[in-house]
Amino acid sequence: MQRKYFDVNAAFGRSNFKEPEIPYTKEQLADEMAYYRIHGALVTSLTAKDYSPVLGNRQTLEAAAENPRLFAAAVIIPDFRFEMRDGENYLAQLADAGVKAFRMFPSALQHGFDPFTLEETAEF
Repeated sequence: MQRKYFDVNAAFGRSNFKEPEIPYTKEQLADEMAYYRIHGALVTSLTAKDYSPVLGNRQTLEAAAENPRLFAAAVIIPDFRFEMRDGENYLAQLADAGVKAFRMFPSALQHGFDPFTLEETAEF
């Protein structure tokens, strides 16, 4: 029986810091997965973390739609409801689009990570 591997922390895309080991494109990510025989991955676009969560989440969803071995993990901040026009519905829109997980980067995105700040997000 063949052992299957699933990467829960895969990423691709443009980052503030060029890491030689992080794939820059979704095609490079697929090549790396094939080389290391990784069967599936929960993937995030680094653009979502370092530049724009909305743009990066769109890139993540596109990559997951094109490759059945990729599963989208969206980058969110607890205050989306205040930051965006569709903020109240953004999490539901992501879930309806196929996002399987949400990721937060409190240090990089400068947001709180306490029970009060995360309450509505956790309830979702």
